[in-house]
Amino acid sequence: MSVSSGALASALGDYTNVGFAFSFDDHYVYSPDGVTNLMNTYTLRENATKTVFVRLEDSNALQNAKNTALETLRTDYQSYDSNDYSTENWSALNQAYQDGVSNINAAGTTDAVQTALSLAQKAMARVKKSTSNTGAAILNWGAGDIFDAGKQVGTVSLSVENSTFPEGAFYNGGDPLFEEPAYPIGANDTMMTVILRALYEKGFDWDDGSKSGFDIDYIANISKGGQKMGQFSGERGSGWMGSLNDFMIDEGLSGFSVANGQLTDGDEIRFMYTQNLGEDLGGTWNNSDTTLISLSVTDSDYNVVSFVPGFEPGDAGGSYDYALILSGDSTELKL
Repeated sequence: MSVSSGALASALGDYTNVGFAFSFDDHYVYSPDGVTNLMNTYTLRENATKTVFVRLEDSNALQNAKNTALETLRTDYQSYDSNDYSTENWSALNQAYQDGVSNINAAGTTDAVQTALSLAQKAMARVKKSTSNTGAAILNWGAGDIFDAGKQVGTVSLSVENSTFPEGAFYNGGDPLFEEPAYPIGANDTMMTVILRALYEKGFDWDDGSKSGFDIDYIANISKGGQKMGQFSGERGSGWMGSLNDFMIDEGLSGFSVANGQLTDGDEIRFMYTQNLGEDLGGTWNNSDTTLISLSVTDSDYNVVSFVPGFEPGDAGGSYDYALILSGDSTELKL
């Protein structure tokens, strides 16, 4: 017999179909195109057991979700000021907004609407503002001050951390001792002087084992308020190390400068305490093996995304393929 879909289709009313499954005598078929196409495809014997499973979503609720998301996105967009951006970056922010509007309008479920909104908001927030003070002297770090950093060329993210020696000084429960998300850098700066300037502003002293000042090549110890921690305060391999953009540097902090182009606007500097020559921080002087030890991927809500197969370290020089399992039509991933 041919199955009529008219009654079911009319019963759907103000609902939008997302997918249909149809069973006859415990055999299942699926159609993403709609119940009519699905049911008109099959001619069944008399008295066959027929069941239709329909995933429904109220189309009014979907449109309301879209309207709310569009208004939220528009309000967020209007909070940005074109004067804070270069022409190129303002164009990028506008494009992120327009893409968000298009993706929200194209969404087929309320979950997809929220995902499109979230991705658009994050895309707009990622567009970099102009550094308004570029070319100006850095307050308290100009000619005649304790160190002349030169004219400002941008900002960096800076943190000072002791996450490896809980029994030592300046331990902050595993969190950074302090962070500077937009610390100004000048034309005369190096990684060393940026770190030292930030330490100075926080009331710290330092030395290279024999002398202090801004012309040292190595930071052996830092101290404040009667506390001191540095080289050999912990294990035999303990001391302070630096990373630039998540890579352990392979020469002294002074070797990475604005002048030689190895320190630039937007860089991330971390000054960290190690107990074992950097191995407890993910790097070591004595090992040239660059095999990936671990890999974590999270979605926009910081939920870990699964691998197929599960990730395991491979052999040096090997090449491996993995598939990510996503929950939903799309997501924003962080490696």
